[in-house]
Amino acid sequence: MLPPRSVTAAAVTATLLLAAACEGPPAPMTAPAQRPEKFRQTWTTNYGKTTCRQWFSVMTGHETFVAAADMLVNARATSNKNAAPPSDDLINSFKAEIDQACHPVENMTIIDAAAGVYMGSDGRYAP
Repeated sequence: MLPPRSVTAAAVTATLLLAAACEGPPAPMTAPAQRPEKFRQTWTTNYGKTTCRQWFSVMTGHETFVAAADMLVNARATSNKNAAPPSDDLINSFKAEIDQACHPVENMTIIDAAAGVYMGSDGRYAP
């Protein structure tokens, strides 16, 4: 039997990879009608096919914020599908750590970067 941390890490990775397998950005965990404008994604490339190079040089600040929010909401839902939405400060912190993870490896996908950040955060981003 895997220790609880390994099970959680596997679940987070699976959730982020499943989100990446979709034809576009992951669907929000809440009903679209309830989603504020600030969370409306305009980036149309699947996150699993979006590279860190694109994160830095093509995506707008709004698009990276929404992508970080989408990936964080989906990762948090692996342990609590009814988790409260993360605060803007928590999303910005997650985004900043994705920036750091992406910087040295521009061909890595943002899903891989986000999964590494979430799993290495010692619960900082958990609900």
